[in-house]
Amino acid sequence: MNISPRKLIIPGFILLCIIEKASAYLDPGTGSYLFQLFIASFLGVVFLARSWLSRIKDKILSIFVKKGE
Repeated sequence: MNISPRKLIIPGFILLCIIEKASAYLDPGTGSYLFQLFIASFLGVVFLARSWLSRIKDKILSIFVKKGE
């Protein structure tokens, strides 16, 4: 049986809203993993933004600067 992920989103959200108390355990490594995930995401966004800005700058300069110069 093939269930699409979209069909699981609403029941999963309802299940999360119904649960009153969760007795979950987070080991000490979880905090460092989340910190690494945050730093990697931030640096990825910075790299992507610099890449896009460089491309935009090159396009604008190619419009205003003659090729012979």
